Amino acid sequence: MNVDKSMSKILIVDDNIANVLLLERMLNISGYNNIKKLTDSREILRLYSTYKPNLILLDFRMPFVDGLQIIDELNLIKDDSELSIIMISAENDKEYYDKALAKGAADFITKPFNYNDIISKITSTLDCL
Repeated sequence: MNVDKSMSKILIVDDNIANVLLLERMLNISGYNNIKKLTDSREILRLYSTYKPNLILLDFRMPFVDGLQIIDELNLIKDDSELSIIMISAENDKEYYDKALAKGAADFITKPFNYNDIISKITSTLDCL
């Protein structure tokens, strides 16, 4: 199934505003325009309940609440709506990847960002919904 890019709701969660803006720009260039952004991971549950994203690009290491904790919280509250999570990480840590996958993450994007890699992963993840 091909997802309509204009209909796909994407939430970017990263405590580094430069990363957020770069990801948003890459998504816009590729035709994704229904994007919300957070730099404070404590706000994700509130925004999730009103925005209902199809995809969350979620940083692993953040102050207050890290990416793995957020996945746990989302797993407790998410309804039957289709949601995928792609983790963002500067680390190449297999143990972390395995934990995130076990909790439900669909894929990973590594820093520094590679445009083609990111858009390919986002498109294929959304196509699976």
